[in-house]
Amino acid sequence: MNGLVEFDQGLFRRVNGEWHNPLLDAVMPVLTDLHRAGPWPIVALAAVLALWVFKKRGWAAKAIVLVALSVALSDMVNYRVLKPHFNRPRPQASGIEVRLLTGRHTGLSFPSNHAANTFAAANTLAYAMPGLGWIWFAVAILVSYSRVYVGVHFPLDVVAGASVGILVSMSVWRAFGRRWLGPEPRDLSQSRSARRIHQK
Repeated sequence: MNGLVEFDQGLFRRVNGEWHNPLLDAVMPVLTDLHRAGPWPIVALAAVLALWVFKKRGWAAKAIVLVALSVALSDMVNYRVLKPHFNRPRPQASGIEVRLLTGRHTGLSFPSNHAANTFAAANTLAYAMPGLGWIWFAVAILVSYSRVYVGVHFPLDVVAGASVGILVSMSVWRAFGRRWLGPEPRDLSQSRSARRIHQK
């Protein structure tokens, strides 16, 4: 176990203290705390979701419910069960040198809730829309990496968090997704065009 902790801390020092540049120093703190970046991320997300629901109707609304359920369960398992069990302090409270690029975070470190929740959302969206799965996972990976880069989590925290999120999402999908959601429908405009052609 000591060897694993030493490896984890060594990788943390590289990501947080060595593998950095001015561009990432500016981008990663914003990416890691989008909910604190003002109203624009929320407005943009709301607009995208509204457009998605308009184009896909009830199917998109069901998909959003599944994403919300996956994220809520992932957050609960992570925060209420796993973090108190492992009781691992964050890097800045672990007695190692940290280059902290965001506000000091309280609470425990292992596993990462950001990683768990973003991967739960990404995996559920990938189930619902397989062709776009790489986009959702790319976002989840960037957010998770940012947590180590800005100095608030160790690498194993985000790996464990990502694993929790994916496992919870898989469970939700197996329990509800296949039967309740069904396959992704075509756009409403495409459906109308197809009906007109069929009528002719």
